Amino acid sequence: MKTIIFLGDSLTAGYGLPIEYSYPAQFAKKVRELGVTIRVLNAGVNGDTTLGGLKRTARLLKHLPHYLVIALGANDMMRNHPIYEVKSNLKQIITEAKNQNVKPILFGMKALPIYGIQYMREFNQIFLDLAQTFVIPYLPFFLEEVAGVAAFNLPDRIHPNLLGQKKIAETVTPFLISVFEKHK
Repeated sequence: MKTIIFLGDSLTAGYGLPIEYSYPAQFAKKVRELGVTIRVLNAGVNGDTTLGGLKRTARLLKHLPHYLVIALGANDMMRNHPIYEVKSNLKQIITEAKNQNVKPILFGMKALPIYGIQYMREFNQIFLDLAQTFVIPYLPFFLEEVAGVAAFNLPDRIHPNLLGQKKIAETVTPFLISVFEKHK
């Protein structure tokens, strides 16, 4: 049985919800319904940054996953971390996965314009640049239909509620299944 690990932050962990409501759990449920057998591990940690994810990567890779979804960056952006640091941390996570023969999959994040348009553009470009450099599967913004939509978020207007988590799973499931099909 193949294993996929979702390395992320509170968006992946399912902040404010029981873990079985998180999008990785919703994804697992959807693929089971489709007859796809895969072990899903949710390695989302509330408040995590790309540096925190990097520090956890070696330990997570000991689970011998086939795929590592990298869904980090939101907290870096909210804390105005330098672009070069965010990019370097993600690059190291991808490199570490590839060195262990794990297929990295990159979920992009989009910056809010709170630190200026230049920071926003440079931050958003990180993910595409890394996906192209490493030639890895890339989903530009996994919160595409959820971010900023009140009906899909908790009262904090940042973290997805159950409906939002299900909507994210609807977005990521066909994308990930297409990745699995290409890498049988």
